[in-house]
Amino acid sequence: MEKDEVLIKEGDDLDAIYVVEKGNIQVYSEVDGHEFIIDNLGPGSVIGHRSVFTEDNMVVEMRATMATFISQVEEDDINDTREEFAEFDKVLLMFTNNIYKLNKIFYLDYIKCASDLQLA
Repeated sequence: MEKDEVLIKEGDDLDAIYVVEKGNIQVYSEVDGHEFIIDNLGPGSVIGHRSVFTEDNMVVEMRATMATFISQVEEDDINDTREEFAEFDKVLLMFTNNIYKLNKIFYLDYIKCASDLQLA
């Protein structure tokens, strides 16, 4: 990916999981015309697992902040593995749901606080 290239837009329904191999992906959201940077994801970061496992749409946007190399694992390949290892899949989904809940609380609270500060 090139610098400033967008990987994910808010509302996207992903059909793959991405792994940052090299570079940086910035997580951000726009509220009332103001952009809020939420996080930066470096090498080893996994992106999109929640969306693929649950079919929820993305609630944030992501872009490369420098030349970035990502690997992509297609949803069909993931589903084949999930079917083969059904018991492990249950644990993985439970873990993913817990991480998602924590991230969602953090991201939404962060955006609200940042938005409130901009309006004050």
